[in-house]
Order: sequence, then C-alpha cells, then structure tokens
Amino acid sequence: MKLIFILFLFTFFKIAHNSFQEITIEGKIMTYDNKPVVLQKIKCEPTNKIYYTDKNGEFNFITHLGEKLIIKRKGYKTKKVTVLEKKFNIVIYKNKQKDTVIITKCFPIK
Repeated sequence: MKLIFILFLFTFFKIAHNSFQEITIEGKIMTYDNKPVVLQKIKCEPTNKIYYTDKNGEFNFITHLGEKLIIKRKGYKTKKVTVLEKKFNIVIYKNKQKDTVIITKCFPIK
C-alpha cells in the first residue's frame, strides 16, 4: 500500500512540475491561403499574457507547457492551441469556410 502511495505522489509531482515548466516557443501564424498574419495578438491562458506576431507572421516567446494560445481575428474562426511542443505552424480559417475543408488546424514542426 505504501508503494502505491509513493508511486502516486511521484506521478503527481512529475505532472505538476511539467505543467509549470517554462519553454521558449516559436512559430508562424498564416491564413488558409498561406499568407502571414501580421501583428496578430496571441493571448496565453491562464496567465493572460499577450504577445504579437512580427511582420512575417512569426512569434517567439517564453511560456509554460500546457498553456493555451488563443488567436482571435475578425472574420476568422478563433483558434485555441495547447502548448505541447516548441515549434508551431498555426493556420486560421475564415468564418464562412466549412470545417470539412480543414485538414490540419495546427501541427508542430519537427
């Protein structure tokens, strides 16, 4: 019984440590037709920190594993991406597009 409790505590603290681990992420936000999204606001939840893309639609900042990146743009569907990797290409789609057209919403670069 003690062994199970010790394993539980180890697993709990391992998960807690990973969720607060800071990492530097980078990536690019593009429209569905491969145009960079310039000066796009990126909100991190739950910290509510705000970052912006540059003139090429690229971003680079420090955040935590497990945080959500929220990308809202007028005329486009809101995109929510969970930080699990260090590099991202994020594609946003117009509101009028059907979801069946979307093949890949967000994919890490390896």
